Amino acid sequence: MKKPNPLPSTGASLKGKSAGPASPAAPPAARTAAPAISRPRILLVDDDDGVRHSLGDLLAEEGYVVLPASDGRQALDLIATTVVDLVLLDLNMPVKNGWDTFERLSADHPLVPVAVITARPNQLFTAISAGVGALLEKPLDMPMLIRTIKRLLAESAEARLARLAGRETDFHYSAAQPP
Repeated sequence: MKKPNPLPSTGASLKGKSAGPASPAAPPAARTAAPAISRPRILLVDDDDGVRHSLGDLLAEEGYVVLPASDGRQALDLIATTVVDLVLLDLNMPVKNGWDTFERLSADHPLVPVAVITARPNQLFTAISAGVGALLEKPLDMPMLIRTIKRLLAESAEARLARLAGRETDFHYSAAQPP
């Protein structure tokens, strides 16, 4: 006995096999289009509009989907309703500061890597002990930022959980670059 196809009949192909007949009203491109490749989504949390815009533009050029948030509360609201692959988090923000936001993010979404981007000095040991994936001091070294994002996105879930549990893992640090 043939089992009914549980997939909706959209005409899109899955691994080269048809999911069902195409709708007669669908244009030819819709019937043969391959599934879209998902781009990594980065939650960019910084209260400085200029930083959000400039980093957002750079990350978009690198192929990332950027979700901007101007404070920790807005970031937590966004991640509660949207899938996020990585968080870039400033520390000095109104409403909910960076460390309070990190604490909540890591408790609610432990598999999402967080890179702290800050101008606040002397945060290295706090970042390591908290389980942050990276600490990048402002002004940022942009090529280092992109390399760090790629490394954190490629990191295993086990490594992320180990870091949060206080076990030794890779840590990415970039000191402030001279202007």
